[in-house]
Amino acid sequence: MFGQLGKRCAVAFWGLLSTVVYAETLSVYTFHEPPMNFTEVPNKSLVYGNDIKGFAPDVVREIMKRTGDKGDITIVPWARSYRLLESQPNVVLFSMARTQVRENLFQWVGPLAYSKSFLYVKKGSGISIKSLDDARRLERIGVMPEDSKEQFLKSNGFTNLDYSVQWTTVFKKLILGRVSAMIMTDTDLPINAREAGFDIAEFEPAYLLFITQLYIGFSKSTAPELVQRWQSELDHMKKDGTFKQLAEKWSTYWKVPWVVMDGAVQLGPMDAKISADIKKPVP
Repeated sequence: MFGQLGKRCAVAFWGLLSTVVYAETLSVYTFHEPPMNFTEVPNKSLVYGNDIKGFAPDVVREIMKRTGDKGDITIVPWARSYRLLESQPNVVLFSMARTQVRENLFQWVGPLAYSKSFLYVKKGSGISIKSLDDARRLERIGVMPEDSKEQFLKSNGFTNLDYSVQWTTVFKKLILGRVSAMIMTDTDLPINAREAGFDIAEFEPAYLLFITQLYIGFSKSTAPELVQRWQSELDHMKKDGTFKQLAEKWSTYWKVPWVVMDGAVQLGPMDAKISADIKKPVP
C-alpha cells in the first residue's frame, strides 16, 4: 500500500518539477491589427499587458497559464518585433501568417485563424484585375512593410508597392486615389475600415491572392520542446471547448460572424444586418 502511494507521490513530484524546470520567461510581442489583436490606447506604438485585447491575446494568455511560461504581451511596431523574432531566442510573435516565404524562418503553433488575402480597390473605380500580371501593371499598391501580403507581392516580382506604417493611411490613400489598390484579408477589412473611419461598402475585392493561415510564431532558436508544449496546450483548448468559447466572445464583440472550422476561426456568411452593424462604433 505504502509502496503504491510512494510511487504515485514520486510521479506527481517529478511531474511538478518538470513543469518548473521547463517553464520559460518569454518575450511575447503582437501588434495593433484588429480584429485579432488590438488596443484602445491612443498611442499604439508601445502597449503592455491588459491594454492588449482580442481573440489571439486571449488564446496566448490561456496557453501561458496552462504551460506556466511567463512574459507580458507587448505591442511594438511590426518591423521591430519581426526583426527580434528573426534574431533572438525565446521570442513569440502573433498573429502571424504562415507563408512559404516564412515557413523555414520560424517555428509555428496553430492555426488560430484562416482568412483570404485580396487586392481591394475603391468601389466604382472600374479597375479590373484578372491575374498577377494585371496587378503588376497597376500604378501603386498600398502595403505595410514586412507584412505577409507585402512579402507575397515582393516574392512575385512586384515593384509597384507603396508603403505606409498604418493601415489607416493605406485606406485613405486608396480613397483619395493615391494608390490603385491595397492588399488585405477579408477578416481584417471590415474592422480596419471602421477604425479608419470608412464604410466597407466603399471597397470591393478585385483579386484573390492566397489563403492566409494565422499562427503564433516562435524564433528559430527557441527550444523545440517549448514550442511543442504550446502546440499541445492549444490542441487541448480546441478539444475542451475553450478555443470556441473565445472565438464566440470576440465574434459577439466585433459583431462579425466568426465560426470555428478545421480547427481555426474563419469568417462566416455576412448578411445585410451584420454589414450595417460593422459601421457602428465598437462599444
